[in-house]
Amino acid sequence: MGFGHPTISVRLRDELSQLVRRAFMETREVAEEGGDELSPYEHFSIYWSIRYCVEDALLEEARQAHASAWTS
Repeated sequence: MGFGHPTISVRLRDELSQLVRRAFMETREVAEEGGDELSPYEHFSIYWSIRYCVEDALLEEARQAHASAWTS
């Protein structure tokens, strides 16, 4: 997915990328099981909502890492 946060470990980026993918697929499956077919806009909206949450988590983790580096 190419998150651009060099202070975040590759392992964490990979795990979060997997989380985004899995959450998106599960959301789509739940909608389809309920008889709802998601529009392209809904697919787009769900994907980016999940991605923004992950980006926020990455930024917060980077801030904390940066802050702890200054206090160490």
